[in-house]
Amino acid sequence: KTFDQAVKKINENKKFKNYEETFKFLDNEIENTNKIGVDKGDIQSLLPILVSSINNSNIKSISSILDIGGGVNPISFYIKKYTNHEIESCILEMENYTKKLNQITKDMNYLNYFSNLNEINQKNFDIVYFGSSLQYFQDTAYEFLEKTLNYDPRWIIITRNFFVDGDEDIYSLQSNGRYHLIPHKFFSKSKMLNFFNKNDFKLIFETKHDVVRKHKKMNTDEFSYRSLFFKN
Repeated sequence: KTFDQAVKKINENKKFKNYEETFKFLDNEIENTNKIGVDKGDIQSLLPILVSSINNSNIKSISSILDIGGGVNPISFYIKKYTNHEIESCILEMENYTKKLNQITKDMNYLNYFSNLNEINQKNFDIVYFGSSLQYFQDTAYEFLEKTLNYDPRWIIITRNFFVDGDEDIYSLQSNGRYHLIPHKFFSKSKMLNFFNKNDFKLIFETKHDVVRKHKKMNTDEFSYRSLFFKN
């Protein structure tokens, strides 16, 4: 299914709010945001691996991160908290989110939020980091990945995404609150590995997380929940 087909299915489901109302619900959550922090799921399943991987490459040699969808849990905040090393970060978020987050983090000079890549003046980043965000890029995920390659990153890290074994990506509908659904892409793992191989990135590490969510039409052995670390 395409993104538009997924939205159509949401709007036709009488048990849930339509897609437009769901976005209003999410906007309201943004308005109530008052601080950034750490996510317990990341601390338990991802952060030790990430910090260890970066430390093995000398963390002080890493000076910049392009954080896609970092929201209230930017990865450089974790690194600062657990290694005391500040890494300059440009964090890409939705336009109605960036103003609020820049206000919240005004005393954290290493965190800067933007709503568009064109607003970012920096030419290169050591790390491009997708913190459980690539699945929400509608039908443009690979186009966006192509754009991030222009920043000549040493690492591209994609965390906490669902993958399937087939050759094509598929859309699922994710529950977000009791009456809200949003399109959520399950990526073809082979398709993603082929993309990075063609662009001279090597998969240097992957971890498989426990699947705590259920899918109505797929068994848990038909998809997996993974984080992937690619190095140029």
